[in-house]
Amino acid sequence: MKKVIIYTRVSTKDQTTESQVLKLDEYCKNHDYKVVVKYEDIGTGKNTKRPNYQKLLNDIHLKSFNILLVWKLDRLSRSLQDLMNLGELLKVKEIDLITYDNAIDTTSPTGKLMFQVMGAFAEFNRNLIAENVKAGMDKARAKGVKVGRPQTQQKKLTKKVLEVAYSMKTAQKMSYREIAKELNIKNHSSLYQALKKYEENLKSNKNNSTNIYDFIQK
Repeated sequence: MKKVIIYTRVSTKDQTTESQVLKLDEYCKNHDYKVVVKYEDIGTGKNTKRPNYQKLLNDIHLKSFNILLVWKLDRLSRSLQDLMNLGELLKVKEIDLITYDNAIDTTSPTGKLMFQVMGAFAEFNRNLIAENVKAGMDKARAKGVKVGRPQTQQKKLTKKVLEVAYSMKTAQKMSYREIAKELNIKNHSSLYQALKKYEENLKSNKNNSTNIYDFIQK
């Protein structure tokens, strides 16, 4: 018997997931699926820090079930990138995804093809980001930001340096040690602290923040 996790979400506290749960329970009974856990979140689909969504991701990593069942795809996330990332993770863990509205069912050949297409788009997007970051770093050099591995002196953690470091961390998934080595920053702990503050400032003042892509657009 296939093990299923049901995930439901509503946007506000005055809404309820009751109708979603009833239909998804019925679906499992009709297909002889065993529901191992039901996760419910309240919050926007743009935020992936939802507590039960994080528990779901942990269960996926543990591969503790066979099928993820949701009402609609947007119950998981409204971000295409987040959905593609989730799709890749499910594929790696060999966990199927079914949406009740029949948009996706990876237990079928058509659904598996959909996952492959999502994975191809995700890979294309990563490559595009890498190319944009490289172009941004080239333009950053022209703006006076020295990237690379100069050996003369340690680079000061200026705003422009942090912009480049932040892009290396988020777009290229580089570790703090790797970034520090690339930018000739001797103490990666100081880089960690500086980037942490920089990220906090970005979150609190998104409209006024800048990053490496500013160089790309100019």
